[in-house]
Amino acid sequence: MSNSDIEVTDLDQSAIIEVYEKLYDQFVDVKRLTFSMAGMHRKPDAVAALISKEISNMVGVKSNAVWLLTGAHHMVEMAKDGKPIPVDERRTIEWNSSSEVRDQVLNQRVIWGPFHGEMKALFPHFESPIVFPIKGSTKALGFLILDQGAQLDAEGCQHIAGFSALILEMSDLYFRLKDEIKERQSLEALLIKERDRAQKYLDVAEVILLALDELGRVELINRKGCQILGYPLEEIIGKDWFECFVVNDDRQFLKSVFVDVLTSGSESSMYVESGLVTRNGEERLIAWRNTRVTNDEGRAIGTFSSGEDITERKRVEREKQRLQAHLFHAQKMEAIGTLVGGIAHDFNNMLQIIIGYSDLILMDTKKTDPVYSDIQSIIRTSKEGAELVRRLLLFGQESSISKEPLDLNDLVKQLNLIMSHTLPKVALVELDPSSEAVRIHGDRNQIEQIVMNVVINASEAMPKGGRIKIRTRNVALDDDYCRSFYGVKPGKYAELLIADTGRGMDTSKLEKIFEPFFSTKERGSTRGTGLGLSVVQGIVESHGGHIKVESQPGKGTEFRIYLPAMEFESTTPPMSNV
Repeated sequence: MSNSDIEVTDLDQSAIIEVYEKLYDQFVDVKRLTFSMAGMHRKPDAVAALISKEISNMVGVKSNAVWLLTGAHHMVEMAKDGKPIPVDERRTIEWNSSSEVRDQVLNQRVIWGPFHGEMKALFPHFESPIVFPIKGSTKALGFLILDQGAQLDAEGCQHIAGFSALILEMSDLYFRLKDEIKERQSLEALLIKERDRAQKYLDVAEVILLALDELGRVELINRKGCQILGYPLEEIIGKDWFECFVVNDDRQFLKSVFVDVLTSGSESSMYVESGLVTRNGEERLIAWRNTRVTNDEGRAIGTFSSGEDITERKRVEREKQRLQAHLFHAQKMEAIGTLVGGIAHDFNNMLQIIIGYSDLILMDTKKTDPVYSDIQSIIRTSKEGAELVRRLLLFGQESSISKEPLDLNDLVKQLNLIMSHTLPKVALVELDPSSEAVRIHGDRNQIEQIVMNVVINASEAMPKGGRIKIRTRNVALDDDYCRSFYGVKPGKYAELLIADTGRGMDTSKLEKIFEPFFSTKERGSTRGTGLGLSVVQGIVESHGGHIKVESQPGKGTEFRIYLPAMEFESTTPPMSNV
């Protein structure tokens, strides 16, 4: 028989309409209950009161009560006849393994009265009781108990009980989440408080405190670290430490140290020194102590380091070493000068006797005599030895000095006329005299010897030619500059600069140029005695001055000779040893 052959009678149509109307009424009732309960987060007693109120409005309900479980073996009467029961008036029932109430809780079925015993005690005045279970998704939540009258809509009551279970579970979930969120907020507040307290301790430290993760990214840095780097905290956290803040020359080395710390398996600290680049491009030298950080399983997850800025300390140490070297050199030269001076006096006396007797013999010898030229050679060689003695006495500062006011501008101009005839043609002398007089109080012959000795050395350092620059200036030397040179006092000085474009010297040679008989010329050379610069230093120091020399192989040499100046008005700012 096909569907089109089915006949629907008027009775069938009425029954269908009745069913749909009933379903619609239940839908409307549930929807109304939903609006009254939903949208609000209520405690279980408030939900129980709403359930009781809703049931009270239904046809056929004479009285009702809502009991909710508050423990594994514990149930409380929360509401009755649409009203919440005050806390101090609530009835409570507990049960054991053999209790009748326990059995009904576990069964979770609709139960029709009459009842006896423990169950009767829950609703002693109900004449025709019905118990509707309030069943959660995984456990029993309680009972809706009502005293039925005529035309009770039991199915609607069961729908309300079922929906009530959903609302109770949602409310329970909400309040558990709310409590958990509150607890987490409390823990977060506590952690923030502890973090801020720890940060204060870190910020008090006068060293850099740095934490890196296993990839070398910054996880933590204290205020001192930010101050040294010149960056705010937010511009440092998360950055690659080695790529962003370590100087190029130390980067690979420090990365290898980082890997060694992570993989060493030791919790002891590792010491290393490296450079940092600050925001303004300045380099700072930091002494680090590094240790690895592990998690609960013992796996290395990063490093923690403390770093001390030792830039200034290292500078002071280098300055101290330099001053000690100057002092040692000055003491050595003083001792050599004393020794040379004593020997030169005795040697000079011998030479004068040789020259005197040779002159007498020469007077009694005819020019045609074969020994005449030999006697002349003895006299000439003895005089050359006497000149060497004079230089030795000058180095030992035992020769007489005749000081007078001198203007270095005039002196170098006059010497330039002599140098133009004596120096090789390939050596070009460039004069740069000061626009103002550069006056000193000195011995003219000795100051001329300073210029000639240095210029001759410069020309010999340029066998293929080059430029020799001679410059004079009035300068003022300050405390910072003078601290780098032993025995030099701040004040006004005349500066004589002689610079060449010759082959230059390395550091090892530069440290020895003022030692007597030291020469940069080839071994066996007959040019010079190795006393030229020793004599220059002796003359400069006898005038209360000092010499600063700078040189690099292939880039020439620069002598700066400073002699105490007579009174002048300098337009040049004070010099500092930068």
